[in-house]
Amino acid sequence: MKNTKTGISIGYTDFGNTSKLGTIFTLQPFIEFNTFISEDFTTHVGVGASYITKKYDAITNEFNRAVSTNLNWSFRLFLYYKMLKSEAVNWRIGTGFNHNSNGHAKLPNQGYNSFLMSLNAELNP
Repeated sequence: MKNTKTGISIGYTDFGNTSKLGTIFTLQPFIEFNTFISEDFTTHVGVGASYITKKYDAITNEFNRAVSTNLNWSFRLFLYYKMLKSEAVNWRIGTGFNHNSNGHAKLPNQGYNSFLMSLNAELNP
């Protein structure tokens, strides 16, 4: 595919309540490719592994029913639009979905689901 990018994303997520929800560390291979037969729109898809620092515990963390294991899988799907292009930087906006869960290997497992918007700068070499 023309203009296809691949790589590995390393991520850190803080939900704002680290004592109950913890934080997430993610290692995720991804592919990004043109969408709608346009160089302005791209789709970004990644599937990988995540480590979540706080999990469900019936006694110490009973209200966190998102995950019950530390090691989980992660999925990300984004659609980006290049708004402004220059020789040095391409400015993009995006919207997408991020999911972390253990795939029901151990219950409870509601998973962490996030609908996100982004503004980013892609540096040109």
